[in-house]
Amino acid sequence: MKPLIIPWLGLLLLSCGCSGLREAPARKAFQREMIVPAELAHQHAGFLLMDPISGEVIYGHQADQAFIPASTLKLLTWWAVDRWLGEYTTGLIYARSGDSVIIRGTGAPGLFHPDLQESVADSFLRTAPSLFWVPMHDPVARYGPGWAWEDFPYGFAAERSELPIHGNLTRWYGGDSLRVVPEMFRDSLGKSQSHSSRILRAEHRNLFFPPVDSFQRDSLDVPFLGSEALTAQLLVDTAGNPAQILRNIPPDWAFFPLRGQSVDTLLSRMLQDSDNFLAEHLLLHAGWRAFDTLSFRHTIEQAKDTMFPSGDPQLRWVDGSGLSRYNLLSPRQLGEVLLQIYQTKDSSDWKRLLPAGGRSGTLESLFLAPEPYVYAKSGSMGNTYNLAGYLLTRKGRVLIFVSMNNQFLVPSTTIKRALESTLSSVRDRY
Repeated sequence: MKPLIIPWLGLLLLSCGCSGLREAPARKAFQREMIVPAELAHQHAGFLLMDPISGEVIYGHQADQAFIPASTLKLLTWWAVDRWLGEYTTGLIYARSGDSVIIRGTGAPGLFHPDLQESVADSFLRTAPSLFWVPMHDPVARYGPGWAWEDFPYGFAAERSELPIHGNLTRWYGGDSLRVVPEMFRDSLGKSQSHSSRILRAEHRNLFFPPVDSFQRDSLDVPFLGSEALTAQLLVDTAGNPAQILRNIPPDWAFFPLRGQSVDTLLSRMLQDSDNFLAEHLLLHAGWRAFDTLSFRHTIEQAKDTMFPSGDPQLRWVDGSGLSRYNLLSPRQLGEVLLQIYQTKDSSDWKRLLPAGGRSGTLESLFLAPEPYVYAKSGSMGNTYNLAGYLLTRKGRVLIFVSMNNQFLVPSTTIKRALESTLSSVRDRY
């Protein structure tokens, strides 16, 4: 493979619509050559390196161009959650009428979640003698704009809802006998005709198809197709008490909050594991808490106005997870969000929550070193790999970096190797 030598000369004089960022003087701009494989010559790439203390951009390449951010968009969701949620989510709200308990959803993601500890809201539902659920008149759209329709049977594309239960997933366990949780789906198996190693689901119904050969995985998550009736059934199955749908309630009924999950725990899982379900519902719940609405559009517009007060026509933000290809962000915009997080959070917070190079999360096998020097959020989908976060240099500085790579046709490992080399050089130089 013949390498292509691409000169990245000096600082691009980029227009800045973001408060807090200013260009470094031309005399401080560095000149360097980056050696990358020839196959990368035609990709859409952007890069930003900045000093969060001075706000100076040390180096920028297409830093104002729009890119599909993929899961680096979760940094914006983190920003919103950090400002609008407290220490715990509100798992649900409830009222009482005699022996009956009436509940409403808040969009919070933790109810009977298989990977989370039981919350106050979970325990409360298990002891309620009779449950009534009041659904919204205008339900939450189950998928975000621009999500790929063929992702419906994959665990990373669980549906969105006002009262998510069990992560809006079925979890199948392999071995000698096939098991599923919630157990109500054990009678929803169809006859398989596939030699796939995974469990498949019908597109428009909750009918699941195991592989022809025995299912040998330890576990596999498959989203279920949600509905109001299914939510009521799941409340019966998981809470163990009768549950019905209630359409109309007196306007003067007082509803009280029940504590849900630790926000810090949810953020850690969202960022470390790049959990799309948690990202969508944390943003939805943040909007409920701050604006009394379960509207993604309204919450995102409010966040944009606060995050980028001068406005930015290049920004397009449509979901909480980054699953949508409609999302568009520039390296500079992601750098501005990282700068605001740096200015408002202790370093111990982002070191704990973000994946650490060579140690945890999606960066466990990258940036190997005796001590982590990269703390960042990655974002990947077909033909896309991005990375944005904080870099610790050998001289003790903290730098913000954003690398965005779209429209490439090489394996993403090629991009990752080039980025490892680049950030290692920056660490040594600064």
